[in-house]
Amino acid sequence: MIAITLDPFFFYIPVLNNQNKCFQLDRNLGITATFLRSFIDLHKLPRIIHLMYVELRGNKEEVKKSAYATARLWIFFLIDILAVLPIPQVLVMLAKSHRMSGRKFLFSMTFFLLQYVLRVIRTYGLLTKNDSTWAIVSFNLFLYMHGGHVFGALWYFLAIEKVTACWKKTCINHHIRCSSRSFYCDDSLRDYKFLDEFCPITTGNKTNYDFGLFEDALQSGIVGVTYFPQKFLHCLRWGLQNLSAFGQNLEASTDILDNIFAICMTNFGVVLFVFLIGKMQSDTERSRSREQKLKEIKQGPSFGRLSSRLQQKIKNYKQQNWIDDKHADVVNLVNNLPQGLRSQVKGELGTELLRNVKEFERWGEKELVDLSDCLNPVFFTDRTRIFREGDPIDEMVFVLEGKLWSHSARNVTIATSSDGHNGKKDYLRYGDFCGEELIAWAQQKVDNPSSSNLPISTTTIQALTEVEGFYLLASDLKNAFIEHRRYQIVRAVRLIQTFWRFRRILRFKMNQRRSINLENSGDVAFTTNQTS
Repeated sequence: MIAITLDPFFFYIPVLNNQNKCFQLDRNLGITATFLRSFIDLHKLPRIIHLMYVELRGNKEEVKKSAYATARLWIFFLIDILAVLPIPQVLVMLAKSHRMSGRKFLFSMTFFLLQYVLRVIRTYGLLTKNDSTWAIVSFNLFLYMHGGHVFGALWYFLAIEKVTACWKKTCINHHIRCSSRSFYCDDSLRDYKFLDEFCPITTGNKTNYDFGLFEDALQSGIVGVTYFPQKFLHCLRWGLQNLSAFGQNLEASTDILDNIFAICMTNFGVVLFVFLIGKMQSDTERSRSREQKLKEIKQGPSFGRLSSRLQQKIKNYKQQNWIDDKHADVVNLVNNLPQGLRSQVKGELGTELLRNVKEFERWGEKELVDLSDCLNPVFFTDRTRIFREGDPIDEMVFVLEGKLWSHSARNVTIATSSDGHNGKKDYLRYGDFCGEELIAWAQQKVDNPSSSNLPISTTTIQALTEVEGFYLLASDLKNAFIEHRRYQIVRAVRLIQTFWRFRRILRFKMNQRRSINLENSGDVAFTTNQTS
């Protein structure tokens, strides 16, 4: 943003001297603009090369398979390189050393204008990544201010170019002595005041030459001001004023340059107005919806059950997909997070639910965390049938929020409450679960892999409200019991090994103590015999 803001300052470097019919270069502004532009580009160039290297290394397979991906990378790399070429710096140095005529310098600045367009295109993508409300409003305001800044600088520069074009034309048609003049102020000290008759800058006489929409810049004398803040603010005001009026106050001459400039400014003003109003409304609404969605998730029961440390991690993570979700539920909370945070959220919410299952009460913390990673978030709308009586059960469902109704055709309710005991329970709430028949099936599968198929549901489970929770697939539950059996075997083996190791150590110490006692008893007997 700083780079594209500084670039138009190069257009303010020429300063018109109407008395001597020449223009000079603002030395201080030229040095400042050249230094700042070079400093920024020198810091940007290594980053461009590094990003290109990372893209080629990171997308190596895609680049090899797709010619389009390769071409796209190299095109953007070429645009970035062209955007940092020191075109304005070289032009200013050539002009100061008089190796380029004044007219050629003014014409060559057109190439800098084309380069500036490339710099704006590449910068635009970076500025639109932030979607917070303040960033959107600031960016839209920046577009408006920057548009006035650019058109004001071009208006100033083209006014000088228009004057030198009139001088050149007059010299060719009426006075051969100045036809080859460069129009630098230190080139010649001759008197060229006769040019006032054919190029009336201050009088505004359009009979001989019409300066069109640049007439105000010439009559106000702003093109001859060397104090930069004064001419910058004047040109900025002119640009903003005409952009806000969609160029209605522009009085262009029949010259092609005038009309192109007027058309560009008018179109830019209209497009900018539509863009500002439309995008500001849509982006602001989008940002508010996103903030509201984040607020709903933060206030949700699932989010509130997380630790404060994990809540802060989720707040710091800017999840853009939440805005497009219809519900602020556990599914969006979990699925829209990166893998690391997702596992932590399921670990904190899931282990608490799994501990309510009687068979999992004695499981270790690591086993519960591993099993909770197999949990999948689920959201049921009201009246959704989760299990139908007589259908096979292929998953367990754990309730986080909402209410389930369990019933059967025989009016017998068999579900499991959060205390882990079976019994008649018509409604299931937070901490409750259903599908516990899979536990016995999974344990049987571990002992006998060729055992019977999935159990059959004896009840119908239906959502009475919107329900948030987790579900655990039968295959994941079976694998968890297999791993638990292996863990028990390994633990038993380690306990046995520890027991025998302790037994050997104990026996060794007992033998060592017995030997010491025998030696001590022998020494005592020997001493007694000698004494007697």
